[in-house]
Amino acid sequence: MKPSKKATKTWRSLIDSAHHAYLKGEYGEAVRSYILAKETAEKAWGPSHPAVGETLRRLGDVYLQEGNLLGAESTFMAAVKAYDSAEVRDSRAVADCLMRTADALRLMGREQAANEYQGQARKLLLMIERAKPATAGGEKSG
Repeated sequence: MKPSKKATKTWRSLIDSAHHAYLKGEYGEAVRSYILAKETAEKAWGPSHPAVGETLRRLGDVYLQEGNLLGAESTFMAAVKAYDSAEVRDSRAVADCLMRTADALRLMGREQAANEYQGQARKLLLMIERAKPATAGGEKSG
């Protein structure tokens, strides 16, 4: 589904507004804008799109910052689901959200669950590194 230019512009504007509110410590406003951005992205691209994942990851960051740890955990996991089911999977973003979930769990005192998510993220990052093609850019020529 190809979104209209208007939907894309609206989503980007909401993301920018939310980010500015977040930076000013206006977490309630940031949450509202990120939720509107998520709804806009879902209508424009569908629920399994990286823009939805990015929006949810950012929303989870706000929840984590304001101490809403359960909200952060569930939002990061929703971001993982969106990234994971996207047509083009962004494994680095999935790993990032798994690490952020681990952070929220650790703050809740759920160390074992946090370690499990952190382990999943590390495995994913290792797979990404192993899949990188070797480059000759770092080699010296004679």
